[in-house]
Amino acid sequence: MTPTRKSTLILFPLTIWLAVTLACSAGATPALPTNPPIDIATQTQAAPPPTDAPILPTETPIPATSTPQPPPALPVLTGDIAYSSQRDNVWQIIAMHADGSNETSLTAAYGDFARPVWSPDGQRLALRSEIPESGIAVMDVHWESDKLVGSQPQMVTATFADGQRWSPDGQRLLYVSAEGSGGWRAFMIDAFGTVAPSLVPGIPEGATDPDWSPDGKRIIYAAYLSSADQINDLYLLSLDGSAPIQLTNTPNINETMPAWSPDGSQIVYRSTFDGSSDLYIMNADGTGARQLTTDPSDEFDAAWSPDGTKIAFTSERHNNNDSNYEIYVINADGSGELRLTNNSYTDRWPTWRAAQPDEPPAPACLPGIEYSTDMTIPAGTRFGAPQPFGKVWRVRNIGSCAWTPTAYQLHFVEGERMGGPEWMGVPGAIQPGASIDLSISLTAPSAPGQHTGKWQLVDGAGQPVPASNGQPMMLTASIEVLAEGSAALPSPLY
Repeated sequence: MTPTRKSTLILFPLTIWLAVTLACSAGATPALPTNPPIDIATQTQAAPPPTDAPILPTETPIPATSTPQPPPALPVLTGDIAYSSQRDNVWQIIAMHADGSNETSLTAAYGDFARPVWSPDGQRLALRSEIPESGIAVMDVHWESDKLVGSQPQMVTATFADGQRWSPDGQRLLYVSAEGSGGWRAFMIDAFGTVAPSLVPGIPEGATDPDWSPDGKRIIYAAYLSSADQINDLYLLSLDGSAPIQLTNTPNINETMPAWSPDGSQIVYRSTFDGSSDLYIMNADGTGARQLTTDPSDEFDAAWSPDGTKIAFTSERHNNNDSNYEIYVINADGSGELRLTNNSYTDRWPTWRAAQPDEPPAPACLPGIEYSTDMTIPAGTRFGAPQPFGKVWRVRNIGSCAWTPTAYQLHFVEGERMGGPEWMGVPGAIQPGASIDLSISLTAPSAPGQHTGKWQLVDGAGQPVPASNGQPMMLTASIEVLAEGSAALPSPLY
């Protein structure tokens, strides 16, 4: 063989290889980012595929969605909410922005305090004191830097009392106490404790939950006529004890905890029947009663937002964290329910004030997420047939931002949704350092084979919350559906 023939044979396959390579490069998919997201299915950062990797046939995936949907409109919560939280067996007053961010304890250094109520000007809180003294106390609240701070509470009553409410002018407190008699009675005292308390005329012994009307002319309260069954109705009378009116008359239904709307036109209250409580709203004259909540769990401790469009309340629904009480918010028309707190403590008695003129802007913070474990359906779980299942990831907030339910959402980004949500808000405000189980409902597809969907936690600007290395984190649901009649021994099998 001559040298010329040998060179031709060598160049011919090289020419073919070069032509194929150039043809493939011309139609190739653009290169992946150099820093792809963390995928918790493998716990590692996915590496870009080698450029010479063969293109393998794959199953045609079910489309993520026919038309990508924009994120749902989220409620706007303004002002500040204070509430009671029993932490380490001590009741504390916790204050935060109404969206659940910027949480701080106002009373951790002072003792055991519960049931806060904002004064009309939003500058003070009336508290129920338990330790070191019993009774009603008042504390000043102000901003220091970007945090709310409470002063040493000052006692205004000398005996145990409860259910305190401010007069519209912020000068007096209405409450119930057993002082001076054998049963609960309604009293009035000045908010500085300089004048002895006086009985409120016209309110019978055993009455509870008195509340001033916003115009200061009337008082609503709960009371029962029969000491045998103690079924409460709601009553209304003038400040001098005259012109009593019975607002509700529902045998076998117990109505308590009334609260006036800011404009005085409506009253929200707790209605208990057959051991279950819901919230109702009625007009100030007792007409037009309508049910606000319908969940089988109890709802109570209702408090209006300053603009009268929303109501904060307490419930133990969702069975999270050992069924402890949490704070929720709902629109006054019954729509848009939102879980506001999510922790392992008992949270009760929310009270809401408007944003104050001296309120500083929200402090800057950095979000961060850490994957803990798959609580259900670990990667590779096999299904013998199409069926619904719940996928739960446990993650931890390692940043300095609270994951508020009005800003942070779980967003579907790629793969198969398997009937899951495209957008889903977080279940309550998740404070820095706290862990949370993010749960979605999915359905195993009917087609045999591997099925994978991926979600990310995103902030209010739609940006993924990063892991500790600064890269976005994927929360992956990866399952296998077995072919009909498969003899495989799946592990794990759902």
